[in-house]
Amino acid sequence: MPLAEGTLPGRGTRGFVSSPMSGYFKSDGTLANNAFSGQKVISPPDPPRPWSLELSGALLSMISDLRSYAGAFCGDKFAGYMFQKVENLRNDDNATDVIFTPRAGDNAHADLVAYHLNVESKYVLRDWLQDSIQCVRPGKIEVINALRHAGA
Repeated sequence: MPLAEGTLPGRGTRGFVSSPMSGYFKSDGTLANNAFSGQKVISPPDPPRPWSLELSGALLSMISDLRSYAGAFCGDKFAGYMFQKVENLRNDDNATDVIFTPRAGDNAHADLVAYHLNVESKYVLRDWLQDSIQCVRPGKIEVINALRHAGA
């Protein structure tokens, strides 16, 4: 049965992926703190939703060609991939979850959402993401494809 908008991906959903833009990678290959600090990176949903903040991304299981998808998402500013297993982004302490939110022309779109946080407290979420999110440069896409096929 296909996912309906606003639903939680099931346990079999392999991952949530987003694409940081150039300037967000440190020389050691990890994400810079500013990867989650832009004004629109973690922001209130528009239009309003039941959650208070969101970070756009996609469900890995819904993307057939990750390279093309990421390029379309970021354009010429594409620098790599941020990713994590959906189950690892579900966190009671930070009241976070991943919600399927398809858009016109983007049937894989999902949001990492936070409940009960506001723009002033989004730095709690940013710091948690800094520790939780994995990232790779475009040439290491096989790392994400391994996540796609894990346990299959």
